Amino acid sequence: MDRPERALTRDDFIDAEDWYRYQHEGGFLRRVHRGQRYVPALSNGPWAQLVNMTHDVREKPERQYSRLSTGLRGKEVDLLWKAVALANLQSQVLNVHVTIAWSTVGVIAEAEVAQANEEFLERMRKRLSDLGVPHAWIWVLERKPTIGLHTHILAHVPMRYHWAFKKWTRSGFRSATGSVPVEDGPSLSVMVKTAHDRDCRQQQIWFDYLVKGLNKGEVYLDQNDARARYDIAMVGRLKLKRQGVVSVKRSGYARAIGPAVLDRFLARYPYANYDLADRGPIAHRFLLAGETCRMIAGLDI
Repeated sequence: MDRPERALTRDDFIDAEDWYRYQHEGGFLRRVHRGQRYVPALSNGPWAQLVNMTHDVREKPERQYSRLSTGLRGKEVDLLWKAVALANLQSQVLNVHVTIAWSTVGVIAEAEVAQANEEFLERMRKRLSDLGVPHAWIWVLERKPTIGLHTHILAHVPMRYHWAFKKWTRSGFRSATGSVPVEDGPSLSVMVKTAHDRDCRQQQIWFDYLVKGLNKGEVYLDQNDARARYDIAMVGRLKLKRQGVVSVKRSGYARAIGPAVLDRFLARYPYANYDLADRGPIAHRFLLAGETCRMIAGLDI
């Protein structure tokens, strides 16, 4: 069982500006221990000035937060990786990338974003069921100073349904937020990119983009060797970039490609290798492994 992550304090930051940037991107009042008073940022830097302008610095009772996340944990990336592997083992390439900018219609608070995100995913599940498409997707929630909280979804949608799915995302967004999506200007509410049904290379590029918010120094534990530790960013050749602070669920996947289903799949097809430590480029190895496993299982020997 994972230990709950503690909230960061000023002592965790060498530079004061980094601390004020963390406070601002987190979207909560700065906690300053001076007799439980909130005082202005004691700096002339740009982030300190921004905090002073956007946060009420009058004396207020201390706010409590259950959990703050500064980035993706190693376990989260491992589960996302296994979800993609399982989808590919079942001949489902995640070939559609959806980006949703919630702030374009005024959905800003974390609780509202989390609820809208859950509603959108549930409606997406129903829409894919109507099309007869298996449920295979992963998602990540990020925060940027420019657009605030936004969601990235990587899903399997056959090419023959790309047009219908793109059209549906607008109504799905409207149902989840109660607002008409912004479709013109520099910041769009929903953006959809598509690729070929078996384009694992593009899937790899999108997956790396989704997990760029991984915390530095996160390691993967080798299931076959308890002494082995692998730096996930190095093994995955990831280019990491801070994606803000959130206090709600940061990532997820469709239940149909979750850990329980993966265990059942590997019990039936034990030759499939999904080990993150043996990652390298995804290429087509999971597609081929799944097809080979089913072919071997179907042999009457």
